[in-house]
Amino acid sequence: MTTSINTIKLGIVNCYLIHSDDSFVLIDTGYAYQRELLEKALIEYGCTPGQLKLIVLTHGDADHVGNAAYLRDLYNTKVGIHKLDSLMIETGDDSKSRKTKPDHLSLLFKVIRKLDLLSKQSKMEPFKADLYLEEGQNLVEYGLEANIVYVPGHTNGSIGILTKDGDFFCGDLIYNLPGFGYIDDSVKHQESIERIKQLHPRMIYPGHGKAFQLRSLKR
Repeated sequence: MTTSINTIKLGIVNCYLIHSDDSFVLIDTGYAYQRELLEKALIEYGCTPGQLKLIVLTHGDADHVGNAAYLRDLYNTKVGIHKLDSLMIETGDDSKSRKTKPDHLSLLFKVIRKLDLLSKQSKMEPFKADLYLEEGQNLVEYGLEANIVYVPGHTNGSIGILTKDGDFFCGDLIYNLPGFGYIDDSVKHQESIERIKQLHPRMIYPGHGKAFQLRSLKR
């Protein structure tokens, strides 16, 4: 099974379209207002209805789930998320699955989050996932040889995806942007970081910022 990774940049948000043979899996979907850019990218990469087998949501924040329900209907596909983040998308409230006050919130993130809350463009329309993705679950039935890795810390239901080739998609567990960060639970976050180190991925693909190698995480 030949696999290629296509990064779709929607502002500072990364979505990843993984192509395996004649099928695709999309990881995260950006804000709803970025829909046109996302659709254009899917077309350019040759992803057509019937080929998109699954949309994986690494967590329930609006900047990652905003186009999931729309694409599900357009491409006749399925949307998966961890059960612990399901309330976020079902209510359209991404404060769910989090503590009242996060353990760490960078100044830059405070500003961006405040702007998000004030902007109608960042609103999330409630929807339900088609399936819950759990630790160790294999995605081969969707055309991708990869496993789900449970990595709480940013949210209670954050997940990552580890491919057979050693590529790891970490969502917002790790930001590769200077001065940008949100850690809901620092204990769980550190445990998840240690978990990733034990997996020895060859490359880590974050929800924000450029992909990086494991040795950068060990610094």
